[in-house]
Amino acid sequence: MDLDPSVVCRLCLQFFSSASMVMLNRNEGLIQAIQHITSVEAILDPDNNVYMCKNCQTLLDQCIQFRTTCLCNDIIFRRMHIKKNRDISKSPETFPKVEVVKIENEFDPMINNIKNELDEDNDFKPEAEVEAYSSEDVKLKDEVIAKSRRKRSRRSKLNQLTDNRSKPKAVSHKVQCQICGKMIANTNLGAHQQTHNPNRPKLVCPHCPMQYTDTKRLKLHINNKHTHEVQYSCDRCGKTFASPDSLRVHYVALHTDIKKYECTLCGEKFSRSTSRRHHYKMVHTTIRPYECEYCERTFKFNICRCDLTLHTRTHTGEKPFECDICHKTFNKSYNVVIHKKSHQNELERAAEKAMKVVQNVC
Repeated sequence: MDLDPSVVCRLCLQFFSSASMVMLNRNEGLIQAIQHITSVEAILDPDNNVYMCKNCQTLLDQCIQFRTTCLCNDIIFRRMHIKKNRDISKSPETFPKVEVVKIENEFDPMINNIKNELDEDNDFKPEAEVEAYSSEDVKLKDEVIAKSRRKRSRRSKLNQLTDNRSKPKAVSHKVQCQICGKMIANTNLGAHQQTHNPNRPKLVCPHCPMQYTDTKRLKLHINNKHTHEVQYSCDRCGKTFASPDSLRVHYVALHTDIKKYECTLCGEKFSRSTSRRHHYKMVHTTIRPYECEYCERTFKFNICRCDLTLHTRTHTGEKPFECDICHKTFNKSYNVVIHKKSHQNELERAAEKAMKVVQNVC
């Protein structure tokens, strides 16, 4: 049976009316929740709308609730288990006595070096040695006291290293937000849920109607869109950006070999998510959603090279790019660059003629 993917549920493939469907394209929380719970990538083509029925949404909420409950109960169970083991270890009659054997750590050269230095003078007693000196040997006393302090600091350093190795590493637990489905650290869950509160006070941009709930985001918006007071410069090429995120994306894409965005169909890797999205549309899809209003030609893109915009200019005769020297107009920006080189060649030829005239006169 052939089904239209735009009118069925993404998960159960059942047809429902549009009133009982939820659009997934603009709901990043549900997309991440589906992928986290089922390992299914909900959106395959950003140009097509994908829906999910209310029944599947209810089942997904139940799975999220069950997972959150399990994570919380796991923390409680681990605490109970640790407490039980501590109570058992306090009763010595339960287990037979075991001889404790001290094992030297042979794999940490730093600890072994400190131990060797301490073992060389195990019989050193600073108080006795200080008393043996006369009152006239004040300088020698100070040296002996300093030596004893250094040895104590080494012993404390050794104990600190040993204690750090014996301490278990803290495990960070994450829980899922019941509203958007995102995985949030347990300590930040309360602050994150406040972002979904519609009555939360908002900060208004003084230059435009944009509103934000976070002061940091408001400052980034004002600097990026209006004031441009703070500029973040690339230390490799000198290009400036209005936000640190834009600088980071630029640096990783152009000045490193990191390509973490992989196409799920062919395995080709890209340094930017936009490049992967463009590759997917160009290579792996046949959908051409943009149609010319003057003819029957269709296009995959509308704002890039050989796209709908450039094609439409062949019908309208629009030439928005102008040469600032002779004011000649063109339909492509690249044509202006090529045209300006002709002016440069003319200036060079004129300069050569002037030099020849001067040489003939002389």
